Amino acid sequence: KPEIVYNDNPTAKLDVCLLQMKFGLSDLSGHLFKYNLSENPLCSTCLEFVENECHYFCECQTYSTSRIALLPIINNLSVEYFAAINIPSMRNRILNKREILSVILNGFPLADNIQHIQRSAISTINDLNIRLHAAVIAFMYSTKRFVKFK
Repeated sequence: KPEIVYNDNPTAKLDVCLLQMKFGLSDLSGHLFKYNLSENPLCSTCLEFVENECHYFCECQTYSTSRIALLPIINNLSVEYFAAINIPSMRNRILNKREILSVILNGFPLADNIQHIQRSAISTINDLNIRLHAAVIAFMYSTKRFVKFK
């Protein structure tokens, strides 16, 4: 498979990779193995665990330095999110690994019933998702897992 090099907009490929991860169709070894495109599902950097989106974003020790920057951002955004949708009891709650991965892949949801959310909260949630996306792309860029740069 030819390697695509994005010199002008390196985040474009990362946007595509993030979307592919959401659907389980990325270049992560576990995804490639699932579709018989690789002989080995193990992480290409640590060689210990199946490389899936959870391992990449939440577990792999290779990316721990990048993760240290990402996780506080996600937790701070979640505090703002729970305040925006008016759930005070959740404001100081730390998200667990499953919730963090869901937020990374899907963003902060508007709510089950959008009619109960004020227009200002919708704008706030959109802003939170923009900031979340920027933080996730920055993490992916810093790991250099998906893009080769000249």
